Amino acid sequence: MDRLVKKSTSSQVTANAAYCNMVIVDHESLLLLKACEEMQALTITLLEEMALNCKETGDHVIRVGVFAALLAKLDGQNHCFCEHIRLAAQLHDVGKVTVSEHILKKQGQLNADEREQMKLHARKGYELLSGRDNSIITMASHLALDHHERWDGSGYPNSKKGKEISFEGRITAIADVFDALASKRYYKAAWSLAAIKEKIAADIGKQFDPHLGQLFIDNIEQFYALYHEHC
Repeated sequence: MDRLVKKSTSSQVTANAAYCNMVIVDHESLLLLKACEEMQALTITLLEEMALNCKETGDHVIRVGVFAALLAKLDGQNHCFCEHIRLAAQLHDVGKVTVSEHILKKQGQLNADEREQMKLHARKGYELLSGRDNSIITMASHLALDHHERWDGSGYPNSKKGKEISFEGRITAIADVFDALASKRYYKAAWSLAAIKEKIAADIGKQFDPHLGQLFIDNIEQFYALYHEHC
């Protein structure tokens, strides 16, 4: 009889644990869905603003999200993180809505004052996104602020160094530069795969996180193929 009671109790505990896990998973799924819906609405609004000013920017930010998700996946991050950063990284350049159209569309090199105005987009993006009760948008605020920081501390806006830079910012930095190099712009031709690989490899440990940079180089053909799927 005691064995039957113990077996019944054990079965009930197992069933209760399974039910609790199911409830937790369902709750997390609902939270993610809500966050994604809010993020999607904000993304659409902001991307529409960017697209009105510069179609290249709109296409660019979507691809950066795709590349950031792939790099996160290759790093072993879970599906939830990869989906979060895919969405969040689309807002890395959102601060550019505060930059004048003249600067965004200027053909040729920016002068010193224009470069400083352009640099403000990182901090402005953070200000636009911070303070919201949404995990994806919070991630977006971090990477908007950090995606122009450099591993060696020579970046902007805060001269962060190494792992002072947010993980999502370090991922987005690589995705951002890759897309910029791979893309034809009105001021430059698209770089070849070999040239991109050489440039990014040279900046590992300087501009880019050593681990993430090498991971990207080791899988660069995947990113290049993905670029052509989305261009």
